[in-house]
Amino acid sequence: MKPSLTAARSLITCLLLPTLAGIASAQGARPGAETPQSRCAAANREAVADLATALEAARGRNRLNPMLMSRLLAVEAQLESFRAALPRDGRKLKDCELLAQNIAAEQERLARLAGPDPQVADCMAANQAALARARHSLAAQAGLPEAARATLQARYEALAPLMAHEGQTLQDCRQAATTLADEERQVQTQVQAQFAAVQAAAAKAGTAARDSAALEACRTTNQAAYDEALLAWRDGASVLGGAAGVQDYDAAMLRLGRLRDGLARSSATLADCQAQARAIAQERERAPRPQAAALSVAQVLAAPPTLARLPARASPASAPVAARAAAPVAVPATAPISAPAPAPAPAPAPAPAPAPVSAAATAPASAASSAPAVPGSAARAAAPAAAPAASAATALVEDDDCREPLVKDYNELVQRFTRALQLPKMDETVRAPLRALGERLNALHNGLAATTGTDCPATARALERATADLQRIPGLPK
Repeated sequence: MKPSLTAARSLITCLLLPTLAGIASAQGARPGAETPQSRCAAANREAVADLATALEAARGRNRLNPMLMSRLLAVEAQLESFRAALPRDGRKLKDCELLAQNIAAEQERLARLAGPDPQVADCMAANQAALARARHSLAAQAGLPEAARATLQARYEALAPLMAHEGQTLQDCRQAATTLADEERQVQTQVQAQFAAVQAAAAKAGTAARDSAALEACRTTNQAAYDEALLAWRDGASVLGGAAGVQDYDAAMLRLGRLRDGLARSSATLADCQAQARAIAQERERAPRPQAAALSVAQVLAAPPTLARLPARASPASAPVAARAAAPVAVPATAPISAPAPAPAPAPAPAPAPAPVSAAATAPASAASSAPAVPGSAARAAAPAAAPAASAATALVEDDDCREPLVKDYNELVQRFTRALQLPKMDETVRAPLRALGERLNALHNGLAATTGTDCPATARALERATADLQRIPGLPK
């Protein structure tokens, strides 16, 4: 019997060991697990500590009140019972929750007996004042978008119930102050981010406006430069000879056509426009120089220049075409420019007396077929340089409706330019723009004198710009 009893006991022990090991492991893992019971127990321990702190503060404030001190003894006894129940409140969740309710009730009873803690009252008042300052600071932020202001204001409004909650302990009040400070820092960070976004948008809009104005100015300049390049190629076509010259001219027209298409493209950016400006400038430099007897820049101001005026449209009752080329207008020049002037060409033979064509085309009464010597300079007493001659190519003006007003405008501009050169005193600020304008008038003369291929719209725009540039020269009579 004894061996069988021993074997039975061993068998029972072996069967129970796994079960006992599982129970032990489960009990050992319970303290480290986060369960509702453990959370409730931790909250009860914190509440008991707060009750003890509040009881000590009440004793300190009311130690001269014997009746109140006796009542506080009952609270102290209840506190001791809570401390004794703390190790057992984790066994069942219902027991833990019941203990939490009893602790809260005792805290309220202590508050009724001893009154509010002055430190808590001061802390709550400070929190309310800090919240009011935060609201006012947010409302005073100028330039903040209203949507962002409303969102940030709602965050402060959410803290208002926490600041005004009755029955706060000193620890609760200080925690509320910390929460308010954190929220205020976050709000200020978002305000700065909103201001940065607003400034970035304003800077982007300003940059876009400046780029738009610069793009418009670039397009205007490119259009003027394109017209001048086109006129330069057409004026220089006379010096291109042979098949190679024709090929160069055709290739230039193709390139200019592509540039014209680029100018008309509305989607071009400022960088595209600047690239077009460089291409137009290169095309202007590639244009051949005409070999006509036109005035050079130095001859415009350094020697007495003569600008030939183009004949107006012929009429049946007028003089022969060759006789209608007006005589060169002799204009006394000012002091010579610093750049050396080229040797003047031989003086032209006196032209026949011109028949008056129009009021705009009539030369001044003081004009002569040969220019007088420049007063005050013996070196400039030689004969004037030859003007763009009234050659057969000049005289043979086509019967084209668009050219007649252009010839009239050109002759009027030449007269105004001639009067400008007659100023008694002229410094470099006047001489330099007149020098450039003289070259442009030479180019316009060559284009209008051509028998074919006159681009009337481009020539009209060039005349308008030349007239406007002459008006902008300082010191000239308007």
